[in-house]
Amino acid sequence: MTHLQARMGEPSLLQHYQEVYRPDAQGYQEMTAALGDISAYAGQHGIRLYLAIVPDIHDLEHYQLGFAHQQVAALAERLGYRTIDLLPAFGKRPPQDVWAMPGDPHPNALGQAIMADAMAPLLYAPFEVNR
Repeated sequence: MTHLQARMGEPSLLQHYQEVYRPDAQGYQEMTAALGDISAYAGQHGIRLYLAIVPDIHDLEHYQLGFAHQQVAALAERLGYRTIDLLPAFGKRPPQDVWAMPGDPHPNALGQAIMADAMAPLLYAPFEVNR
């Protein structure tokens, strides 16, 4: 949470993610159903499924959103997806190293390269379906 957010009483990023990943949240339920539908289709057509968990790169040094990564990984693996959590690949880099631009916490070219390098071995590894 920025100093301004704290002063204005806006919810923190952590509170936002805790709300979004509540099992009874509508968006979470819709995501769960959609991942299930994709899994069923893939199972019927012999399609391999991969799911990359991309960290929120606001603050990699003091990362507090691991609970969301664990929750999504458990769901995806139960549905037969091969998962990779990209947080370890980012390490504890400062935001300015991986943000697209100041104020835009989307991965820049370095962030994209970090993710690609982390995912490549997964794509070339033998795949076993867990359905």
